[in-house]
Amino acid sequence: MKLILLGFFFWIQAIIFFIRNLTIFLKKPSLIHVEFWLFVYYFFNFSRAKHLTEMKQSCDKKGWLFNEETSNFTYGETPYFTLKKILNSISPKTNEKFLDLGSGKGRCVFFTACYFGMESLGVDMIPSFNNLSSKVSNRVSLSLVTFLESDFESIDFSNYTIIYICGTCFGKETWDIIHSKLETVNPGTRVISVTYSLQSSNLRMISSSLGRFEWGVDNVYTYQCGQFQKS
Repeated sequence: MKLILLGFFFWIQAIIFFIRNLTIFLKKPSLIHVEFWLFVYYFFNFSRAKHLTEMKQSCDKKGWLFNEETSNFTYGETPYFTLKKILNSISPKTNEKFLDLGSGKGRCVFFTACYFGMESLGVDMIPSFNNLSSKVSNRVSLSLVTFLESDFESIDFSNYTIIYICGTCFGKETWDIIHSKLETVNPGTRVISVTYSLQSSNLRMISSSLGRFEWGVDNVYTYQCGQFQKS
């Protein structure tokens, strides 16, 4: 009975999210192609059992204890309409570079490239996410997106002007790495954090709001490094 109710809730939420995303799809039909191929590739090539195995393997590589419910690799999607609202508040430009830490299926990366025309990188340690999302980007001929299987420590944060961190389930080890890397970002860089506020000496909070996500309503904190000069 519980599974039936969860399944019912999932489909109701999916329908509501689709309706709220409708104006975005009409404005950027390329996202419809992205959604179609995400569905096709993940339906035929992705399983929960394989996902859990890759989560455990990634934890083992880092020396982390694996817990299915609280793992660093537990994730939920950011709906397009939520990300659009967040990004509109910082007025992104097409010559900016977007970094998504823990990109999952890559929807945020696809969205920023298709909707705002930004070069976008998604970083995740789960091989299937990166492999399948890369296949989708190739299928829709989207050259602005890249998916990289890597930990965050190996990424040069200073190469990006907008950094998105949906770190609701990140553990202390991951947050320690993120906070250390944030010290290297350039003036003008905007950093968006979902759920948790950030502790960084060179960032100042420019807004705090609530956003709708797959798991419910959550906090969204937006920061800026130094004094951003508007052009």
